[in-house]
Formats: sequence, structure tokens, C-alpha cells
Amino acid sequence: MIDQAVLITCGDAMGAGFYIEKNLVVTARHVVDGCTRATVENNNHESSKGTVVIKKTDLDIAFIKTDSTISPVVTVDRSSHTIGEPVSIVGAPIDGLVLSSGKVKAFNHSVSYIVTGK
Repeated sequence: MIDQAVLITCGDAMGAGFYIEKNLVVTARHVVDGCTRATVENNNHESSKGTVVIKKTDLDIAFIKTDSTISPVVTVDRSSHTIGEPVSIVGAPIDGLVLSSGKVKAFNHSVSYIVTGK
């Protein structure tokens, strides 16, 4: 999954994210807080510019629309996973990798669902 992970720079802030759709990156809202534009860099050090299109404070989630020509998308095979199953996510903060864990809560939530609940 390292191909989908990106480094996001927004002013003095840096954080991790990943592509969920072509040219659409998800990250934590606090990474892009106060920014409307961000730089998105992949693991090959190729950078693209992005516009912060959605910020959800209550979920600490944000979406960045990029102009990248390279945007590998994270995909999940639902038949291989179940609701409640433990999952781990690797992040890439400034000085190394961080492992977070949780549980699968839902499948097939579109960006519009996350934003509007519909």
C-alpha cells in the first residue's frame, strides 16, 4: 500500500494521506487546517498541487483534489474483510512511520456520504 501513501505539506504542517479516488486524497483535517492549497508528494518524490475541497472538523478528515497524473487508489476487497475486523494503517509523519489500529466500521461509503451523511 506504500504506493498510495502520500506526504502532504500545507504551510508549516506536514502529514500523511492516501488516494481514495483518481486525483482525490484523504487526510486528517488537522493536517490542512487553515489551508486551501497543499502539496502532495508520492513515495517517488513526485509532487503535485492540490486544493483542499472538504474539511470535516467533527471527523478530523479532509479531502484534497490534486492535479497529479499518478494517483494509485487504495482498494479493499470486501469479500476478504468483515465489519468489526481489526485493521492497521501506516502513516508517514515527519520523522518515520506510525502504525495506527482500529476496526472496520463500514464499506462503500462515498465521499458524499462522509460529508453529508446521505
